[in-house]
Amino acid sequence: MPAPVGRPRLRRARRALLLVPALVAAALIAGCFQIIGQTTVQEGDIGDVIVSTDMCLTNGTAGCEAGLSETLKDGDLQYLIGYLVPTWAGEAASITWNGDAGDQVLERNVAYESILQGFAPAPLGTRWVGYASGRRSPPPVGTDQRMRATIRVGVPNDSAPTSLSLGAVTGWRVIRDAQGNKPALTIDRAFNCNESTDGTPTTVCILSGTPQGQPTTPGQTPVFDDIPLSTLVLGAAPAASARAGTTTTIKFPQQSNWSGSGNDTIAMKATTTVPGAKLEAPPAIILGASQLPAEVRVRIPLATDTGDYTVTLATANGLRTSTANLRVTGIRTLIGPQIAAQVKTMKQSVAQLKKYLADTDMDEIRRGNVYDLPIALPGAGTVTGTWKGSTKKGGKKVLLGKDTRTLRAQGTAALHLVTSAAARKVLHSGRSLTGKLTLRFVPKGKKKAETASLSIKLS
Repeated sequence: MPAPVGRPRLRRARRALLLVPALVAAALIAGCFQIIGQTTVQEGDIGDVIVSTDMCLTNGTAGCEAGLSETLKDGDLQYLIGYLVPTWAGEAASITWNGDAGDQVLERNVAYESILQGFAPAPLGTRWVGYASGRRSPPPVGTDQRMRATIRVGVPNDSAPTSLSLGAVTGWRVIRDAQGNKPALTIDRAFNCNESTDGTPTTVCILSGTPQGQPTTPGQTPVFDDIPLSTLVLGAAPAASARAGTTTTIKFPQQSNWSGSGNDTIAMKATTTVPGAKLEAPPAIILGASQLPAEVRVRIPLATDTGDYTVTLATANGLRTSTANLRVTGIRTLIGPQIAAQVKTMKQSVAQLKKYLADTDMDEIRRGNVYDLPIALPGAGTVTGTWKGSTKKGGKKVLLGKDTRTLRAQGTAALHLVTSAAARKVLHSGRSLTGKLTLRFVPKGKKKAETASLSIKLS
């Protein structure tokens, strides 16, 4: 079995959990909606990062943060949460939100993202993704609500970043119907980060947490994590071509990085659309150990038809995959089109075999001590191939190889010519062998045999 790709060291069975503690923020304004913790988990060791942001909305209570005494007034709320992510990261179209006030889905909000970009411009190589809730009731005065937002941050499969820098911020807006001389504050109104009524804020674009460690207002503390990543990239292997009955090697480029925590060994599997093909592939890739290609050897059966096939290398968890194209030229094509229908005698079969061998390196059809010879038969019956010959030195006649096949129908098949011990001894000594291969065919239900022969030389 092939060895894993990478450094030869012990496998680690720990789960790839990256638990990153978050900083806690506070803001002394009317009602506090703040981030109180954040954790991340990398899916399948090399996949997307699942970020869980824990928050608390307090309404005149010290339950979330000591020292808060103002109350939240004037209607319902729209929760806001923004994430600062690398430009390479794939972002979710929506995020899940659950907690004391029930579960819901927060949708992407381009307007809020624009506000975040203007209020706290994303540094080079990063961008904002923002989400907004529907209309939600605030907690009763003197209580608090705890909640968690979960976002999937996509890790690219065509590059190998070593870390994910992630910033998180929260905000809120008051949503209310018209109240006396107070105008309605609709959920579809434009964002105004300085919006207030009678000195009480009704929109807070960034309340808890700021990116890159730079507070936007006094007293704020950033929530910003630099999360180590384990990554694996499987590149595209060049298209390959091979003949039926041969072995070909597909080289898949790969690049990886290990975070230093969790599993460093990723199990691999290989598949192919070539019927009956045997595959040899690395059982695993050790992250960060080697950038050499991962090689998959494909043993193509002699009976494979001419056609286009694929070979796929993938992680066992299915998170990374790469597929190469493989063009196979079958023996029916090599020894002539529609050969099974054309061959009526053993002489015709031998003539086609001779033509095939003239264009074939014998090493291509050799499997250890066996040579696979494609033959076409005029019908069902038994065929025996006997190869006898002599060496250049001494001229002694020896049995070089033999095989017998019983075939059920007309067509093209493989004769497995097994070399004898005497033949192998001669070949191992560096001498050449010349012998006559005689094919003897007895049609089904008959006793009379038909024979034909040709000369084969090995060196």
